[in-house]
Amino acid sequence: MKDEAINFEKCEKLNVLVIKKIDDEESTVIALEIATLLQEFNHKMYLEGPTIKEMESELRSISKEIIVEFNPSKHEMEIELVITIGGDGTILWTANFFPNRIMPPLFTIDRGTLGYMCNFSMKTYKETVRGLLTDIKNKNAIFIERKFRIACELEQRDKQGTVLALNEFLIDRGPSPVMSKLDVYVEDQFLTTYEGDGIIIATPNGSTAYQLSAGGPIIHQTVPSVVITPICPRSMSSRPIILPMDMKITVKNGKGARNNAWFSNDGLNRKEITKDETLVIRKSDYYIPFIVDSSRSSLDNWLLRLKLLLGWNAK
Repeated sequence: MKDEAINFEKCEKLNVLVIKKIDDEESTVIALEIATLLQEFNHKMYLEGPTIKEMESELRSISKEIIVEFNPSKHEMEIELVITIGGDGTILWTANFFPNRIMPPLFTIDRGTLGYMCNFSMKTYKETVRGLLTDIKNKNAIFIERKFRIACELEQRDKQGTVLALNEFLIDRGPSPVMSKLDVYVEDQFLTTYEGDGIIIATPNGSTAYQLSAGGPIIHQTVPSVVITPICPRSMSSRPIILPMDMKITVKNGKGARNNAWFSNDGLNRKEITKDETLVIRKSDYYIPFIVDSSRSSLDNWLLRLKLLLGWNAK
C-alpha cells in the first residue's frame, strides 16, 4: 500500500485555512507559530471568527494583510491548504466546511484527546510545517492518503439536501424513550427492519470510532466499503453488515414506528427525520487527502494506531 504523490499547482500566495481548538492555550501558541511561518512564506491565513477574537493580542505581531476571517459559504472554493491543530473532533469539524468539493490537502497536528486521525506530532510541528511549506515552494512532491466520505441525501416532498460524513451517519431514536424502527434498503431492495436504539452507517475510517464501540468490525481504510451497525438491537439476529461503498443505501422510518428517528453526520447537524422523509446514502466523490509522513508507510501508521487504541500487546 503506497501513499500518493501530488504537487501543488501554486507555490506562492496560498490560501491556507488554519483551524484550532478553541480556548486551548497550547493550540494558540502553535497557531501563532504557524501564522509567523505563513507570513514568512508569503501565504494568507484564514481563521474562524472566534479564533481571531481569541487570538487578538497574539496576532498583533502578524501583518493584518495576511489574516482573513473564514466564511465557509464564501471561501470554500478558495482554500488551497488546510492545517488543523487539535484532535479527531477538530478534523471532523473542519471537514464539514467542504461539502461541495474534494477537500484541500489536510495537514493534521495532534493536540487532541485521542488524535487517532492526526498524522503529525505537536512536538515536531515547527519542523514539519516548515518542511511542508518549503516542499510546496520548491515544487516537490507532497504525499497524501485519500480517505473517502459518504454522502446522504435527505429526500422530502418539496426539497432535497445533502451532507457528507468522513466517519459515520447516525440514525437513532433521539430523545424518545421508545425504540426506533428503521426500514433499510440496499439498491432499492428491502434488507431488513432494525428495531432498537438505531443504526450507524460508517466508513472504513469511521470503523474505529462510534461503530467500534457498538460492536462493529474494524475495516482497513483502503477497503472501499461501508458498514451498517445496529445499536442495542431488539433482535439478537441483527448484526453488522459490510457492503460495497458504491451501493445505494436507503433508510426511512418503518411502518408502525412510534417515534421519529434522528440523524447526524460525524456528530454534527442533528436533525429529526419525519415519516415522509427518506435518507439515501452513497459514496461521495469528495474525498479528503490527508498529508502523511512519507518516511513511514500507511500500513505502519494504521497498525501502530490500532495497537495504541486497543492496547494490543500491552502487558
